[in-house]
Amino acid sequence: HYALQNSYIQKEYHIETGSSDGKQTMGIKAVKAFTVSLKDDQGNVVPDAKVNSVTIESQNVQIGKLIDETQNGAEKNTLSFNGSDAKGVHTVKIKTFTLSGLLPIKISYDFIDANGDAKHLEYVMNVVVFSGPPTAMSLVYTGTDINATIGKYIEHFALTVTDQYNNPVNTRPYVSVGAIVEYAVDGSSATGQRTETSPRLWHGKYDTRGTLTPNVVGTHPAFDAGGVNPFKYVDPANDRLVLFGAGFVYEALGKWDIETLSDDQLVLKDDYSGSTRSGLYYAVGHNNRQDLCSVSGDELVGNMKATRYQLDDQGHALLEFEYDYDLAGKDIMVWANLVGAQNDNNQTQTRLGEAKKHTLRGYGLIAVPASVSIPKGQSRTVFFQVHHENAPEWYKNAHFGSLIKSGSTCGHIRLFSTNDIDARRCSFTVTYDNDNNASTPPVTETYSSRIAFVAYRLTAPPDKDCTFGLEGIEVAPEFYRSSGYP
Repeated sequence: HYALQNSYIQKEYHIETGSSDGKQTMGIKAVKAFTVSLKDDQGNVVPDAKVNSVTIESQNVQIGKLIDETQNGAEKNTLSFNGSDAKGVHTVKIKTFTLSGLLPIKISYDFIDANGDAKHLEYVMNVVVFSGPPTAMSLVYTGTDINATIGKYIEHFALTVTDQYNNPVNTRPYVSVGAIVEYAVDGSSATGQRTETSPRLWHGKYDTRGTLTPNVVGTHPAFDAGGVNPFKYVDPANDRLVLFGAGFVYEALGKWDIETLSDDQLVLKDDYSGSTRSGLYYAVGHNNRQDLCSVSGDELVGNMKATRYQLDDQGHALLEFEYDYDLAGKDIMVWANLVGAQNDNNQTQTRLGEAKKHTLRGYGLIAVPASVSIPKGQSRTVFFQVHHENAPEWYKNAHFGSLIKSGSTCGHIRLFSTNDIDARRCSFTVTYDNDNNASTPPVTETYSSRIAFVAYRLTAPPDKDCTFGLEGIEVAPEFYRSSGYP
């Protein structure tokens, strides 16, 4: 038999943290208490006689510091407890400032273990500091793809939300998104019939504006157009109000559902307890567009969706608008609103939204013909029509921009273009000087083509042939003002 000379006690230790709500989270400009203790593998707090010192350190003092209760609440980067002060369970208060993000709190213990050996143990408690309530939003176009299998372009947008201190909103609220693809007929129309030139119910910078008032009709807010009677032809079952405009008025912006209406006022379904907001731009419409030039009355549709209907922890959401080829070059209203409460931080969600007019970009345009040759000494009128580069469609009922192709050598005079008229027109009549000769009468012609084009009078020098072409074809806005283009 042998006597055991030395006995070794196998025991593990760990640092444990806690809070009254069980979460390692807090808001900006807040104070919250956390508990810190050293425990063995049985869950027992290490006896007082065993702990020599405790050090607690904020590792991101721009986000938060520690409160020293022994110095009248002074803000410290580090707190140290030694001797008898290091014993037991410690309550540590953390104070945050105006920055959100991750606040690492480093906790260090020096103690004597069960075998009498000196030990040092460290642990980092990562406190998530939530942003303040959302106060600002941006909605930015990022690019276009094509899905030829289903005959659609896909336009991409990025939504970004921040609080009043420019922190990205990291409380992960949900979003709702959508678009107006066609506008209701403005009340200034004599008949209310949608035509190639009927006024759109879109009031921007150069038009009359409206006022949003909280809960003035029964229990509902109302939007007042100021007596200009624009809402005469609105269909409350299918149309939506979208508010947009300059200034810090995000609580009023975005989409509103319509309860009832009169000629100059919309009573809204949504709750609104914010401030009365005046000078707001507005649009009313729906998510499909009738092709007025189609003999069969074709409908064009688009679908706005989010890849996730919840902001990520950087305050972003990615949106996609999927639409028919023939909607390229059309001006729509895209909108986004935050919905629901931010339960992670016990914040009440105030209403917030953003909206903007956006010209659908398509996925490349080309001129047909791309270029022409003119024999020496001759002049010709050439029509350059616009075709989708990656889709089997002409570019129709839409405006465009273009550049004269580098290296073009013909003399040229721009005669006329579909850019000169309302893009919705199915036919039009133009009068122009076809030969740049004042002694001959101008030419008047009627065109029934819906295809976007520009006509040039091209002239070759007397001694050699010349070439001329267009490049850099891009979409251009469909309209600028509520009364049409431009």
